[in-house]
Amino acid sequence: MNIGTIVTPNTKGQIVIPKKIRDDLNITEDTPLNIRIMDDGIYIHPITEVVTNAEEDKRHQVLMRILKETQGTWANDKEFNKRQKRMRKMEIAAAKKMRKTW
Repeated sequence: MNIGTIVTPNTKGQIVIPKKIRDDLNITEDTPLNIRIMDDGIYIHPITEVVTNAEEDKRHQVLMRILKETQGTWANDKEFNKRQKRMRKMEIAAAKKMRKTW
């Protein structure tokens, strides 16, 4: 096991993150930290990006708009449709062949 810096919690369970570690990870007093239990330890990770529900909704709306604008782009592409039919026939033939081997 790789032993790093050892710290001891106080009576409230609080620990001090050593200055070198804070400096290496750019942790300041304003940096939000994510604390998780993983396996047999506690892992603390600085949060570099927080995506709010509003931001996520906006991203979703943009993606939906793009999907709506591009839907059916290949609808009139005859080569694409032929390729799709050929692929489907090959899949069905392969499935039948597999069933026969059972």
